[in-house]
Amino acid sequence: MEYTDYKVPNKKIKIDVNVTGAKCLPQMEVQDLKSRYAFCDIVGKVRTKPGRGSPTLSVSCSDKFAKWCHLGFQGSLISLLLSNPIFMKTLIVASKSYDLTALQRALYNRFNRDCLQGLFGGIKQAEIVQLEENFEFCKADDKYPCPCSIIWSKTKYKPFEVAVEGKRQGVTKNKSNTKAARLQICKMELFRCFTNILENKKLELSKTFLKNQTYLAIKLSAKDYQIKWKYLQKNGFKAWTCKNKALEDFKLD
Repeated sequence: MEYTDYKVPNKKIKIDVNVTGAKCLPQMEVQDLKSRYAFCDIVGKVRTKPGRGSPTLSVSCSDKFAKWCHLGFQGSLISLLLSNPIFMKTLIVASKSYDLTALQRALYNRFNRDCLQGLFGGIKQAEIVQLEENFEFCKADDKYPCPCSIIWSKTKYKPFEVAVEGKRQGVTKNKSNTKAARLQICKMELFRCFTNILENKKLELSKTFLKNQTYLAIKLSAKDYQIKWKYLQKNGFKAWTCKNKALEDFKLD
């Protein structure tokens, strides 16, 4: 048999790597590697919410959950009405393809625990439970997100609402930027609900906060919450995106 040289044809190697698609914030000094063959993203950094549309200032879901795990779900406004924060007790993961160590790092272990111990008094981590079967409506290549959403709240007034791109379904174009387009979960209406609670319960806070106070001013008055949030940013959430304060500097109409 006559020997002949044989050259292996050039072929790009395909590596199956699970990445979220979330990008590091552009103002951060450290960025992910640009190579398509990078085996992992840089961990422990605040990222923007992934998506194919126009970039936003919203951070990724794991960053938001990490914030809630340390500060509570209630936020600064409602913290003024509660004696203790509302923390997550159990986190149910509806997928077989997840890494427990990576999830614990994203939610808790990315922070310097010694630094947070004193101010936060120790955070009790939520129990992470994995379902044995994949969630029927989990993310898939043959499914696409819907621009509509159904909002349910345990209230007698408008318990159900349908939203389309952040506004009430059925609102005409000429009323899209008016009160008629507002959802009950928008900042203005949540602010109204908050002040109504103060008035109805005749709380001591109402004497100070009602009348001519802005939404932003009341949020900033939650001193304990704001101190912890700034401390958390310094010790793990550096470069967290900040939206224009003018969007929150409003009064009830």
